[in-house]
Amino acid sequence: MAVLLVVAACSSSSSDNASVASTSASSPGATSSNSDVAAAEATARQYEATPTAIPQATPLAHPVAKGKTFVDLECEDTQCHDIASGVQAAGKEIGWNVKIINYNDTQPATLTAAFQQALQYHPVGVTLAGTSPSLWSSVLPEYKRAGVPIIAASVGPVDMTTPIAAVVDGLGAYTVPAKVIADWFIAASNASGHVLLVDISSFPVLKESATAIAGTIAAECPKCQVTDFNATVAQVDSNSVVSAVVSQLQRDPSIKYVISTDGVFISGLASAAKAAGVTGLQIGSTIGGIVNEQDILAGSESATLPWPGVVEGWVIIDAAARVSEGMSVPDGDSNQPIQLLVKGNFTTPEESLLEPADYPAQFEKLWHVSS
Repeated sequence: MAVLLVVAACSSSSSDNASVASTSASSPGATSSNSDVAAAEATARQYEATPTAIPQATPLAHPVAKGKTFVDLECEDTQCHDIASGVQAAGKEIGWNVKIINYNDTQPATLTAAFQQALQYHPVGVTLAGTSPSLWSSVLPEYKRAGVPIIAASVGPVDMTTPIAAVVDGLGAYTVPAKVIADWFIAASNASGHVLLVDISSFPVLKESATAIAGTIAAECPKCQVTDFNATVAQVDSNSVVSAVVSQLQRDPSIKYVISTDGVFISGLASAAKAAGVTGLQIGSTIGGIVNEQDILAGSESATLPWPGVVEGWVIIDAAARVSEGMSVPDGDSNQPIQLLVKGNFTTPEESLLEPADYPAQFEKLWHVSS
């Protein structure tokens, strides 16, 4: 794939054309109050603050047994690489040997082969990020027989039965940022804007985000209007999401805001829209990357909630450690730190949110690594 997707998955059905529909519009007599704007601003400002603590708070009962092998199945995308680098760093700190096995997220057979190869290491656990559970369900009986737990990360809804032992970045990892970016839009538009919501519903976690964004706007902003833009996997693969979005903006000049459920999908949108004569546009996103952050600093995008991929790798090891100790793991393992980036609250673009700055030390304390 030419784009960077932590939620990469194959879709069994997708046309080449995005679907566009107006899903929420101001109703006759609908009004938005100053309190609506104030409440939205308060939420946005709350999340503009730099995180100071990881969400995980319960220490392990004791240090884990060292020398075990943990396997990370890594897709070819940059965001998957960020997660793998976090898994490797965290595994080293906890005393495990981390093996990386690569697969291609557009070729399900390579994922099945990677799962089978991982069993040869007799691992304490195996993880993967983003790929739909439907694409690896065939390996579950073999893993159950082998007694090897799977730590699923960012995969959307999944049946939590053996051998799936824990989920990292569950629903809250997407719905909370979705509410934040929705409130950013409500505040920025003075509770009366028209936003194009860019989504790819083939990816379960992004569908959850889009549903939460639209639901928040509908509940909090009666004068706001949302037009859904459901792009296709084919458009992602061909890098044509941006051009399709620009065409929609040209067709409907009343749209002055764009929110993408994955900032990578709209990298370059600001310059493409400007070249096409679209002016006065404000752009926000969740799962933002380095290009989105660069554009915010340049003033061509407005807001993003960056993806904390490296920290997710540490959360994966945290969940796996708890499973290895027979401890319960909260849904999503309490997820990850969240921050809304806008011009003025950060200075250096990063591909992954690396906050809080001392997150390694905070995890190490939970794991008793110095004991």
